[in-house]
Amino acid sequence: MTTYSETTPNKDMLNNEIAGRAHELFLRRGCEPGHDLDDWLQAERELRVPARSASEDWREDLRKPSPHDASGYRSPKPIQVEPREA
Repeated sequence: MTTYSETTPNKDMLNNEIAGRAHELFLRRGCEPGHDLDDWLQAERELRVPARSASEDWREDLRKPSPHDASGYRSPKPIQVEPREA
């Protein structure tokens, strides 16, 4: 499966966004050196998670009834079945 971050133009854009966010974190800390990797990883977590979850939203949409379905069909509720004694 190809993700947002694996395609070349998008990967470059994402890396630029991560670098920009990491720089913001650096500035917010008062330009204190020695946290560049922490800033980069934090920026990655912030920016990669939304891209990943957006691609998974379709699963939740499949569970919702379609607004275009005029039949009013609702899936039946599951029932519990007890095994019979022989």
